[in-house]
Amino acid sequence: MVSPRKPSRDVDRVLDRFVAQSREELFEPWTAMLARSDDLQRDVEDTVSLLQVFFNKWVVEILIVLGQRGTVRFNALKASLPGISGRTLTQRLRDLEEQGLVKRRLFDEMPVRVEYSLTKRGLDVAVLALPLVLYLMARRDAA
Repeated sequence: MVSPRKPSRDVDRVLDRFVAQSREELFEPWTAMLARSDDLQRDVEDTVSLLQVFFNKWVVEILIVLGQRGTVRFNALKASLPGISGRTLTQRLRDLEEQGLVKRRLFDEMPVRVEYSLTKRGLDVAVLALPLVLYLMARRDAA
């Protein structure tokens, strides 16, 4: 069994192949987009603004739990994140919902039940982030 702290050599090979194949495919549209920019500073600021939600504490952890478990009730999500306060979890979930990454479903029953899950966009972001996370873990363990 592969330890979650240390990706296998197979993961290293897959990541190396992914980076090699994706580099040109991803860089060409990116450099073309930058070349068409009439205000590079504004485009950089807009990009940073879109990414800002990911730099808030607990966001990555919330996305990981929701990605692993699918639909989760608030208290179960809080229990999966030792150290997070209810207030912080509520705020991060609101931020992610505002970004269209998390869906909140409220059930009209007593007591009120609220469930959270990733939206399609949230799942897409998780899939796009996974190679980066695996790459960083593999490089950290190799050092």
